[in-house]
Amino acid sequence: MTTFPRNALLAIAARGASDFGGFVAMVAFSSYIYISTNNPVNVGIFLTCRVLGGILGSFFANLIFTWIKSSSALFFLNLLRFIAVSGLIWLPPSTHVYTLPIIGLLTGVCNTVFTAGVNSQLPEWVDETILVHVNGYMSVISGIAIVTGSLIAGLIISFLGFHAVFGTACMSYLLSGMLIVGIKSNNENIVLKKSSPGSIRKDITKLMRVLKITPVLSLMLITTLVDTLGSASHNVGFPILSKIIEPENAAATMGYILAVWALGQITGARIIVSILKKKTEDYMEKAYFFGVICMSFGFIFAFWQSSLVFSLIFFIIAGLGDGIAEVSFVTRAQRTEKSVRLLLFSTISFMQQSGFGIGMLISSFVFSLLPPGYVVSIFHGVPLIMIGYFILRKVLLIKTKPKFI
Repeated sequence: MTTFPRNALLAIAARGASDFGGFVAMVAFSSYIYISTNNPVNVGIFLTCRVLGGILGSFFANLIFTWIKSSSALFFLNLLRFIAVSGLIWLPPSTHVYTLPIIGLLTGVCNTVFTAGVNSQLPEWVDETILVHVNGYMSVISGIAIVTGSLIAGLIISFLGFHAVFGTACMSYLLSGMLIVGIKSNNENIVLKKSSPGSIRKDITKLMRVLKITPVLSLMLITTLVDTLGSASHNVGFPILSKIIEPENAAATMGYILAVWALGQITGARIIVSILKKKTEDYMEKAYFFGVICMSFGFIFAFWQSSLVFSLIFFIIAGLGDGIAEVSFVTRAQRTEKSVRLLLFSTISFMQQSGFGIGMLISSFVFSLLPPGYVVSIFHGVPLIMIGYFILRKVLLIKTKPKFI
């Protein structure tokens, strides 16, 4: 069993506290908006602002971390989330319908910048030999946060009310910030002069050069964008499938689905950590594509089931693929040169947020026209077709290559 140094433990705990607070807040906000206004449009406006905040955050991440020392920036991001969410406790309830979209925008920005910052700075905090282990445990913590955050938020709302759940999210953000402050690194990216448009263009040029000489990494980025569209479709489809399987108990069924999927994600992350020990970038790239294939097939088959037992089996498979793909991709991206690492993770965040937002809009419309099995098959089928095409192309190129090359 790997023994983690202080920095690694603090980073994992900070990410866990951040994700827990994020999921608690997400459940609380969505429920609170709908219950207080009885208008689903307000829920849609809030979620849209949250996604837009994530897109904006992906643009600003590189600037923030070149202006401010990384640990300080991550602390202030958590402090900003604490201040934003605490506004719902001390502001008059009559103003909440107007302030919630602003809070959604701010938390969306902070969530994206925080995740990109932690992922890009992790190689400066921990030794490369345990990097894959730390990524694995972060994925495990994220999966646990999905389940516990959702369940605890529901329980707190039921017994103590919304103010208590908002306070829980605030305390989670504050704890995350305090843990981040404890991380020490001699190689932290401290920039003495502010970024200029010229330096940003230079960073983008560097990233394009890196992607050009590593086309597989470019393909991983494109696959992530396309796969995010699929992720949006199954997120929209969860409540729809739950109602089809158990019309009288749809909420509990969705809870089972999320819990089983998260369990699969945790297991997949632990499996890939043990496999990726001392493996090359090439192996990580193959593991990523295998994970995407496993995840997409799992979701496609899960959404064609009418039995809860059989659907849960395929949701476990989808979760396994998700855990494998996430750890492989993050670890591979962290192997890029330091000068473009943060910009790369900002680009990844931009693609994920944009793809998720577009996918939510498109899939919501398609679900009104087609059964859920068809919709998820279409959206998750696209990355499968794309990966299959590139695999076939590579095989054909190898076969047609002259023997002396």
